[in-house]
Amino acid sequence: MLRERQDRLDSTMLYVSDHGESTGEKGMYLHGAPLFMAPPEQTQIPMILWFSNAFADRFAIDTDCLRDHRERALSHDVLFHSVLGLLDIQSQGYRKPLDVFSGCRRQSDYSVPLARETGD
Repeated sequence: MLRERQDRLDSTMLYVSDHGESTGEKGMYLHGAPLFMAPPEQTQIPMILWFSNAFADRFAIDTDCLRDHRERALSHDVLFHSVLGLLDIQSQGYRKPLDVFSGCRRQSDYSVPLARETGD
């Protein structure tokens, strides 16, 4: 739907499942097994990412670079930092090594600063 409207919508879509689910593989029907015994169906989850051309241009995303790295293993630990980095949001909590987009960005003039805390 977004692709069909990308000439009118400057958009992106990011989907990340919160966990996997065992639905009978090896006789297991659950999620949240301890990591040492959890099967891949619980620990390996999908992440789907799509950019409109305008979004990729606006936020200086090198989509070819991202395609070259699409098979790398990631964890949920990168999600917060990657969303901040993707949108070029400045935050003291941001950690560039956890931003999966940082190596696939060109220089951008666009920045979305967070509102200042007043201490009140």
